[in-house]
Amino acid sequence: MTGLSRSTDPAIVLEDERSIAIAASALADEGPLHLIFDATGLLHDAEMTPERALKAFDPATALRSFAVNAVGPMLLVKHFH
Repeated sequence: MTGLSRSTDPAIVLEDERSIAIAASALADEGPLHLIFDATGLLHDAEMTPERALKAFDPATALRSFAVNAVGPMLLVKHFH
């Protein structure tokens, strides 16, 4: 079993497709993967907080959330498939 994260080597950053491609290439010699668990997600961090009302909606925050929570997992599938 192999675990990958922002702090492993190779590192995976879901907002950085290149990091995902590098990680997939690094693991390619270990043979085909039969199962991948993606336990990622972002609700808030030091730069963003969840909206509690429509007036708090920020497009940049929404796009970052979408990049991590929707696009990032698809990039994992793209490169590890």
